[in-house]
Amino acid sequence: MLFFLGGVVWIGDEIAFQVRSAAATGMVVEFQKDRHGTGKAVIEFTVNDETCKATTRTTFYFEPKPGDSAKIRYRPVQKGNMRIDEFSQRYLMAAVCFAIALGWNAGELFRRARSSRPEVPRTE
Repeated sequence: MLFFLGGVVWIGDEIAFQVRSAAATGMVVEFQKDRHGTGKAVIEFTVNDETCKATTRTTFYFEPKPGDSAKIRYRPVQKGNMRIDEFSQRYLMAAVCFAIALGWNAGELFRRARSSRPEVPRTE
């Protein structure tokens, strides 16, 4: 249940961000990778002839290179609040949470079904 709730919270946050954000295309200026498959990307983008630069975290071994183009979503009132608009960066963690919850619940149902069957006596 905990993983399911985690997925719901994650999806809810992404949907709220989607509703309040605007789309743009930016360019990766810098990328710093850590050893856990995550990193930080600095992305530069232009909004109404104003150049903005923002840092965002990346997950799941997503490693953009400096000079790469990136689709982003940003909050117009707070341009530093930006996310890379890729499925793996926005929704994959929620999908993983839902998959774990589904697997856990399926295993539990299977376990209960097996334990509730009456034992058949053996005849030799």
